[in-house]
Amino acid sequence: YAELEEQSYLDHGDKPITALNAGTLANKLLQCASGAIYHDGDGRRMKTWETIDSGRYELIAEMVEGRRHSLVFFLWKHQKYELERILKGKKISYAVLDGDVKGDEVRAGIVDDYQAGKYRTLLLHPKTGAYGLTLTKGTSLIYASPIYEAAAKIQGDARVLRGMQDQAT
Repeated sequence: YAELEEQSYLDHGDKPITALNAGTLANKLLQCASGAIYHDGDGRRMKTWETIDSGRYELIAEMVEGRRHSLVFFLWKHQKYELERILKGKKISYAVLDGDVKGDEVRAGIVDDYQAGKYRTLLLHPKTGAYGLTLTKGTSLIYASPIYEAAAKIQGDARVLRGMQDQAT
């Protein structure tokens, strides 16, 4: 992490991690802080990663188990896959709301089912789930990694903390 921050380059096994500019460097450091190192898959997109900290997802699952209904915000695909793997293993009911969910009806169905208590937790990507949703069934907000944009965190919090919320959150 420190070497990548200093030089914008890090050897990780046989796969170098490079950052060409300050924006890319910030993104790479956020990925590392979020528990994975992404590698160039085919030169066009970062499609492969190596999880370097899976303990955080076990901790998040423990947090979900100790709450009635939670929202878990994630930024990266590796987080979604790790969280799904662990939640399935623990038999915790969940749904995912991210860019892979297609169609307003499907999205509305997931929200309605969560609000009806069908799912114990809802995994959300901040860009997909932080705006325009009322998720007052939630009693906890959990962020799986640092949120780079303050507006996304404020909006994410506002999904649960709404006027009709009647539970402690």
